[in-house]
Formats: sequence, structure tokens, C-alpha cells
Amino acid sequence: AARPLGRDLRSAYPSRRRVKNLMLQTSSSLFALFRGFLRLWGEPVPPAKREVLARLNQTTHFDTAIFEKILDVREGKQKLKRREVLDWMAEYLTTLKKIARVADTL
Repeated sequence: AARPLGRDLRSAYPSRRRVKNLMLQTSSSLFALFRGFLRLWGEPVPPAKREVLARLNQTTHFDTAIFEKILDVREGKQKLKRREVLDWMAEYLTTLKKIARVADTL
């Protein structure tokens, strides 16, 4: 029997749970990169992740709120609702691209 097209389309994309886990798991590595960028830019590197985000925001003038929200989820201060996952991922990737463009100029 033929499979419904909807099932094929859904299987072509990762589940929201996998996308959420990807954001949460990669965030710690990103903070290491953010600290490295700050060092390369000659900026002081604060010890706390939220302070790193504040310094990154000041240095690049990019909105780093998505990374603060991800920290909140990791720390159990906020829940990431299923319906929000794809919007968060879009914001996550957009912000990363902007930061990467600035880092490429180093």
C-alpha cells in the first residue's frame, strides 16, 4: 500500500525533539567559541555564560536573547514548548550566521 504523502514529508525533516536536543547540546560548544571570539577581538572574557552573552551583544550589537533562552531551558528556568522549537531554531541559526560573518573578518 502506498504511504500517505504527509508521512513522507514528516520523515524528511528531523523531529522537533531532535531539533530541541541539537540546540541544547550544541550550546555549550558555542559558548567556548563565543569566548574565543571575545579573546580574538581583544575583549575581556567573563567567566559566566550570561556575562559572555552580554559582552558578545555589546561587541557585535547582535541580539543574543536566543542563547539566553536556551540557557534558561538548560537550567530548568524555562520550558521550550513543542510549537516554539522551529521558531527558536530559526532565530538560533540566524544569530549564529551573523556572528560567524563578524568572526570571518578576524
